[in-house]
Parts: sequence; structure tokens; C-alpha cells
Amino acid sequence: MKTAVSSAVVPALYGGCHGDDEALVFEELCAAVDEAIELYKRDGKPLPPPTSGRDYASKLLSVA
Repeated sequence: MKTAVSSAVVPALYGGCHGDDEALVFEELCAAVDEAIELYKRDGKPLPPPTSGRDYASKLLSVA
């Protein structure tokens, strides 16, 4: 029996997470993004530019 695995990636932040529980993966991803934003603010760095609409999921799949 195959187990479904959920993955979430944030290319601009060079990270992501994965697991068997989609809701937990999303929760972990949100926490990682919140932490990254705080680090950018703390270090006085601008946030990376938005990446919506760039279809990174397909690009990542094509190299996997």
C-alpha cells in the first residue's frame, strides 16, 4: 500500500518541508516562512521578490 506524502517548497527562501499529513506540512511551512520573515527583518534585509505565477512546482518536478 502506497503512502501519500505531501511536500511544500518556498523557492525564494530556499526551503520546504514534507510529511504524511498535509495539514501538518502546511503548518510547518507557515512556521518556516514566519521565521524566515523575522530573520530578514532582524537582519535589516529586504524580502525576496514574489514568485507567484512562475510555476516553480513544474520546474522542480522537471529536474527531479
